[in-house]
Amino acid sequence: MFHVKQYCLIGYPLSHSLSPLIHKKIVDILGLKINYLLMPCKEIDINSLKEFDGFNVTMPHKETIIPYLDNITETAKNIHSVNTVKVEEGKFIGHSTDGEGFIRDFFRVFNTDFYNKNICILGTGATSRAISDKIRKQCPKNIYYLSRSKEGKNIFPYNQRDIIKDCQIIINTTPTGMYDDNCLLDENDINENMLVYDVIYNKKTPLISLSERANAKAQGGFGMLIYQAVLAWEHWEINCLYKKNIDKIIREVINEKE
Repeated sequence: MFHVKQYCLIGYPLSHSLSPLIHKKIVDILGLKINYLLMPCKEIDINSLKEFDGFNVTMPHKETIIPYLDNITETAKNIHSVNTVKVEEGKFIGHSTDGEGFIRDFFRVFNTDFYNKNICILGTGATSRAISDKIRKQCPKNIYYLSRSKEGKNIFPYNQRDIIKDCQIIINTTPTGMYDDNCLLDENDINENMLVYDVIYNKKTPLISLSERANAKAQGGFGMLIYQAVLAWEHWEINCLYKKNIDKIIREVINEKE
């Protein structure tokens, strides 16, 4: 009997998730037959995931999933974060596609890279680490971080953010603005020469609105969400995607959402 592969997304909450829409579009274009489920869970039940061929991981489990895995890639190990798991012969293999998904969408939107630029990243969590790991490979001038909880080299509290004025790119990796109207920055922080990227994808955030009022180029994270989902299939179904597939998926999912 033909085996219909089973995939899912774990995390909490998942009521806002667009992953089923995105993955349905991907498999339709690839001509695959799968089931893709949402598995909202506050705690990880690894035994319930053994029946799946793979799964995606979102907040708050990108770090807490790691002890349950049999192996993780070097990238996932470096950033201590996993968002994609392949189940292979009963083994759980962890990957991270967040950073590469961000890089691809940033270039798609702004048509530029990070070479010799000053970057300010809001937040120091799993998504921040994934994005930073990829940005470093493009030799930026500096990467600065704003954080409510961490201290260290190039990490500043939000009430000491004068470094922003020297930055060409601002990236928000925090959930601030996702479920509320709060914004971590104000009108004195952003100018028309900046590029602003907010990884939040479910709405136009206060940060995006603020940036637009300052005439800065700004983008939300929906494209990153699509790219990281597309890249998950490169781990689940090796060599299944080509550039024309990816371009079509991006275009059709964005059009369907709008």
